[in-house]
Amino acid sequence: MDQLQFDRAAICLNLTDMRGISEQISITLGDSVYVFEPGMDNRGIDNTGVHAIADLSELKNNKKLPYEVKIKLKGSQSINFIPLGKTTRVDLKANWNTPSFTGSYLPNNRDITEKEFSAQWQVLNLNRNYSQVMIDYTNSNIKDIDNSSFGVNFKIPVEQYQQSMRSAKYAILIILLTFGVIFFTEIMNKTRIHALQYLLVGLALCLFYSLLLSFSEHIGFNPAYLLSAALTIILTGGYMFGITKRKKPSLIMSGLLGVLYLYIFVLIQLETFALLAGSLGLFIILAMVMYFSKKIDWFNE
Repeated sequence: MDQLQFDRAAICLNLTDMRGISEQISITLGDSVYVFEPGMDNRGIDNTGVHAIADLSELKNNKKLPYEVKIKLKGSQSINFIPLGKTTRVDLKANWNTPSFTGSYLPNNRDITEKEFSAQWQVLNLNRNYSQVMIDYTNSNIKDIDNSSFGVNFKIPVEQYQQSMRSAKYAILIILLTFGVIFFTEIMNKTRIHALQYLLVGLALCLFYSLLLSFSEHIGFNPAYLLSAALTIILTGGYMFGITKRKKPSLIMSGLLGVLYLYIFVLIQLETFALLAGSLGLFIILAMVMYFSKKIDWFNE
């Protein structure tokens, strides 16, 4: 103990991203305030961070020395902690509703609402694979320390461009089903429909995604989706009426597109059950196609 220079103790804060520091970092030890300096000077676990030289002489007599560190960081994708204390307790709260907890330790308690979340961790020194005090850091010690980190990723919810891309993935489904309706109408009503007319309907359906992306940049995704779907349904339904001169095929076309766009909109909003809902929807669509196609005499038509 006599060889330790308590009056020249180095307090190190390992920070992996120095760009996130937005204000000067200081530490209050008892009645004294110390300001951190950049760099680690070959101290600590990693070379990235800040350090402060402080007087810890009161610790010689096994006295408790209260301290407080205030750090103001800019926003980032994640924040992680390393449990170096004998008992490490972290209380975290943020106005973010899609957290993703990561690392070796999950929160003991968590509460996620529509606007924010809160989480509490408590990690004991017995929960990790390295000692409380280390004179030197070996590669194995550093690896164990890095592997013991825990924290949260601020997962970005599905936003307008991602939603537009997800909706575009269902373009083939909408086009094929729409062409199927036109094909069945052509067979059942004995109406000749030219290949160019199929192409024009397909172009109208493709234009939906361009309208969706353009409108969403100005009015948001949900209103843009409603407006783009309405314009596409009116255009294709009206064109179908102009081809067949009958209201029934036009109404069937409009109704089918309305149901499909509503179905895809629901799939886009789902994050956890999207695959299940998509599979069930495809099953129902296939069952309907099989039901209506069985009424057609394919050999005589």
